[in-house]
Amino acid sequence: MEERKIEELIAYLTGMEFKGERLEAEIRKHISQGLPYFSVRHQMDYGNEKMFYDLRFRKDHQFGAYRLEGYKATHRKPVKIEHQIINGIDTRELEARMKEIDWYAYFTQSEKYPENPKDEGIAKTISDLLELDANQNQEGIKIQELLQFKYFPEQYDDERLKELQSQYDLSSEFIATEGGLCNANLAYHSVSGRLDNLYEMLQSLELDQYPGMDVYAK
Repeated sequence: MEERKIEELIAYLTGMEFKGERLEAEIRKHISQGLPYFSVRHQMDYGNEKMFYDLRFRKDHQFGAYRLEGYKATHRKPVKIEHQIINGIDTRELEARMKEIDWYAYFTQSEKYPENPKDEGIAKTISDLLELDANQNQEGIKIQELLQFKYFPEQYDDERLKELQSQYDLSSEFIATEGGLCNANLAYHSVSGRLDNLYEMLQSLELDQYPGMDVYAK
């Protein structure tokens, strides 16, 4: 695929608010493999909330380029943790350390974190995290799972954390049509429920009484 067409795809995604070096690198890697279709996981943070986008691309043989045909958007509510001292570990301080680590880079063994990381800070953080469930401490297990769920890359969630997904995550599908495709920020407001709340607020203002004003028009 021509570099020009790849750059056009990247520019289109940027206009849709899907951007970042990691996302571009993943897309280029998949395009180089020449598959008829592929998907890429992209994460965006909105304060304490997270959005996960499973972007689906398909090769358009007529134009010799890949197109974004749709995506699954998943909203994750803020994960709040009631911190304690567990097995000598201050979980609030542990979370502060976990927040500073690029866990995606760690798990994918990127150039930033080689195969056998020697960063003592990361090693100590993981050691303290694992110490929380020592002696089958139930509160420690609960906080350990919440910390993993909150900071580890979504695709590396342990099977034990699937129940947490049902509590915190809500997903919706967005498909490209002739009218276009919902951008990342609009999808966030839609899946998180903010768009419906906005409609209700506008409706309470009784704006429909004014000519040409329809708060539910799309």
